[in-house]
Parts: sequence; C-alpha cells; structure tokens
Amino acid sequence: MIFSGMDLYVYDKDFTFVGIIDNYTSLIWTDRYQKPGEFELEISYNPAVKEILQQDYYCKINYSDHACIIEKIEINQKEDDPPYLVVSGRSLECILARRVVEQLTKFGSDKSEVNLYDSIIELLKKLIIEPENALRLIPNFTYKEIEDEDILKLKFSENYEGDNLLKIVEDICEEKHIGFSVLLDEKNRFVFSLFKGKDRSIEQNTNDYVIFSPYFDNIKTSKYYSSTENYANLMYVSITDDEDVTGLYTVYDDSPIETKVSESSENSEDGEITGVESGDTSGSESQESEESPESEEVDEEKKKKEPNGLYRIEIFENGSKFKKSSERARDDDDKKELEIKIQKRAKFTLLNEYKIQTAFEGDIVPDFMYDYRKNYNVGDRVNFRDAYGNNEVVYISEVVITFDQNGLTILPTFEVIDPVTWEEDEADKE
Repeated sequence: MIFSGMDLYVYDKDFTFVGIIDNYTSLIWTDRYQKPGEFELEISYNPAVKEILQQDYYCKINYSDHACIIEKIEINQKEDDPPYLVVSGRSLECILARRVVEQLTKFGSDKSEVNLYDSIIELLKKLIIEPENALRLIPNFTYKEIEDEDILKLKFSENYEGDNLLKIVEDICEEKHIGFSVLLDEKNRFVFSLFKGKDRSIEQNTNDYVIFSPYFDNIKTSKYYSSTENYANLMYVSITDDEDVTGLYTVYDDSPIETKVSESSENSEDGEITGVESGDTSGSESQESEESPESEEVDEEKKKKEPNGLYRIEIFENGSKFKKSSERARDDDDKKELEIKIQKRAKFTLLNEYKIQTAFEGDIVPDFMYDYRKNYNVGDRVNFRDAYGNNEVVYISEVVITFDQNGLTILPTFEVIDPVTWEEDEADKE
C-alpha cells in the first residue's frame, strides 16, 4: 500500500532541490544525541523515483532539524509482487567518519588537562576545515561558536593516532554527557556544534516540566526494560608483552579515578589509583614495608568499595587494547602517566560497554501536550512514568519518527540517568 503524509525533500550533491517523495510504503527517520541519526525509505520502484534518489544526495523532512546523506540503495522483489526500493543513509554527523587522525596528536597529560571544546575544534581544523593537505578540505564545513559554560569549562587529556574522528567525538560526548550535531544552515554549510540537553524534569525550576505518562494521555504505548546480561563491575587488564608498561591492573566501577603517588621503592613503576589497582605479574616477591594506621584505613576503605562475593562480576581484557602504538615512555614519570591513561581508558570501557542496560520507550501522541523540537529534544532530561510503578528521570537518547500504514508515530528512547552521572553534573554546577 502507498501512503502520503510526511514528505521527503531531496537535494543533489550541489544542494539543488530535485524533488519531493510523498507517496511511499514507509519512512523511518531517527535523530540521535551522541551518534549520527539515520533514515530508511521503502517505496515502489519506478525509474523516475530512482533518478531522484541517488547516492550522496541529501534529504530532509519537516519533523527534524537534521539532514541525511543517501548511502545505500536496494531494489527488491518478492515472488510475484512488484519491485520496490529501499533507500537508507545516515545524518550529516557521519561526515566526521571520513577523516582519521593520521599522526600522533596529544592533548594535555594526566597532570595537565586541556580545554575539551578547543581541542575538538583543533581536530576539526586540522582534518577538515584548515588541513595542510588541501585534498582533505571540505570547503563548506564549519563550526558554531558556543556559549554554554557547562561545555566550555570541560577539560580532558588524550592521545590520538589512527583514530577515526567520528569515534573520537562520540566517545568524548558519551564520557562527558554532552551531544553533538552537524546541521545544514541557510548557506548550505555543514555546521558542527556541541550542545547539552536541557533539564526539563520536575527536579529543576528553570525550564517548563516535561512528563511523559499514560496518566497524562500523552503516551499510547510504553516499554520498560532492564538487563544485567552483559553487566560487569570489575575488569582485569593485563599487559605482559610491552616494553613500556607491564602489569596486571584491576579496574572497578565504584569510585572516580584519582592518581596517588606510590610510596614503594624508587624502582617501583606502579602507581595506585582510587578505583584502579595494579599488581606485578613478574613473579618476584614483594618487599614488606611498615604501614601507617592511615594507610590501613585507606586499604579497608578500598576493600569496602571493591565488588565482592556473588555480586563481583569479572571480565578480562588485554591491555594492548587500551594503549596506542605510538605511546612510549621515556622515563618513570612517562611510565606512570601511561599506566594511568591505560587504566582510565579501561574504566571508561567498563562503565559504558558493560553497564546495566535500562531504558524506556514510549510511543508519543503527536502534537498533544508536547511537540518534538519545541517542548523537548534529543538530550533533554524529562520525567517518565509508566503504569507499572516505574518513575524515573531519564534523558532522550534518540527519537524515531515513522510514517506508514499506521500513520505518524514519534517514538523517543528514554535512557535512565546513571546516579553517578547525575551527581557529577550537579556538582559541576556548584
């Protein structure tokens, strides 16, 4: 069956308008907070439609601020049914994936972090906007100057070599709890921006509240899920064949990473980190030393924080995964800093790839109470309450807009805000 309702506007490689697609079987459009969005169009095949829908053409809809690039075109036919096209692609954020950091680029150190926003802009300039190699230049790519102090005050340190630019930005945004976008402006320029979703929950008094609940009749259907299937809370990181760093490190998820100077012998290369412990795998006997009452108290506190017993869920990773090939240690200080970087990367992986997966989905009643992009947007914090007692402050990680035989549906994905994340953000404001 063919439906009409949500128009798809198509532009060629030079941004010249080439046509409107308004009769199709289905159109699914997804906006995301920390990753590129995507779209998929299913439409009956005819040569005129195929002529409009070309790879590397651009498309937009009225329900989203984003534009997508057509990347994939399929022509399918089932038995005696007429052929149909399936056209799909990603939003403009995927342009970042076309560049890699080909040479070692360092931003700060563990002892001296640098401004995060300036560092990302530096990468954009180096790889896209003002590259030394003119062949890497994307002439109509630029960035938006931001004024959000919550973002401008962020700092970090990292080394990159061989890393994909999109993956760099995604990881930074996930770690710092911010979003990014690449939007088309009125001059058809690709405009990169960092942004932070607004707090619209009932726990603040600055913005209008947004509460999604069947009790307010603004949700047609809802889904709640929580899974510990892939969850782990402690990681062993082993480095046994590296000339710079060798050891077995224990990383767990109950406290922030803080560097602490080791008080062992001068030849020791191991530093202790709150939430990260290290051990020697060389097989040599450790030297006994007298411990002060203060150090005994610290050890007892660490034992309380470290997962234990039945609820200690362990995984093992090869430490080479967290060390870049170009990173070298010239002296003990460098080794100490490299150890810390490896463990921080390991902890980031543990907390993000092995966390408890908890989320809500809700089929929003369009244009009732709240309008997408007017009253709420991706990244915003809102309240979600279902009919089964689940009531959470959540953030909107993505919004899926669909038009098909069932009409228009708007389906946000609400992800539960990690308590540590929420407290850290609140502490940053003070």
